[in-house]
Amino acid sequence: MDSRRCYGGEAFFALKGRHTNGNAHMGDALRAGAAVAVVDRPTHSQAMGAIIRVESSLRALQKFAAWYRQRHLKRVVA
Repeated sequence: MDSRRCYGGEAFFALKGRHTNGNAHMGDALRAGAAVAVVDRPTHSQAMGAIIRVESSLRALQKFAAWYRQRHLKRVVA
């Protein structure tokens, strides 16, 4: 998710990209309305909101997606 396009109630996973690190945008996401930010490094942001620190944000997103598919999508094609 792009922190600039964050809406209320969403989860923000701070992923590392080619040009930026999502951890640096965690505060922006929370101020934009994210319900929770999942980060993989300590942060000193003054933004208010739920912050979950994990070893790897990418791995946390992958595990969440696998859980969601298993629980909510009974049939996957392709």
